[in-house]
Amino acid sequence: MSIPELNILVHDFLELDAEIKQQQLVAENLKNRIKEEMEARNVEELAVGEHIVRYKDVLTSVFDKSKFKAKYEELYAMFLKQIPSKKFSIS
Repeated sequence: MSIPELNILVHDFLELDAEIKQQQLVAENLKNRIKEEMEARNVEELAVGEHIVRYKDVLTSVFDKSKFKAKYEELYAMFLKQIPSKKFSIS
């Protein structure tokens, strides 16, 4: 593949990536508007046409890695492992 062909691919990729990010912002805005409306109605579940929308509090247990590392630094280090990977970026 030639450099001009690669340039087109990079340009197309960056253009599509920007569109995706824009659409994600639009989707996030729509989701926030739905959540605001549910909060205004003071409901956790709402039937909307053929859909059921839920927005409720949940409790989730997560492992506090930073506290564990601070308290048991040597043990933490014993269980770290490095794995090879590749990072893709365009600047």
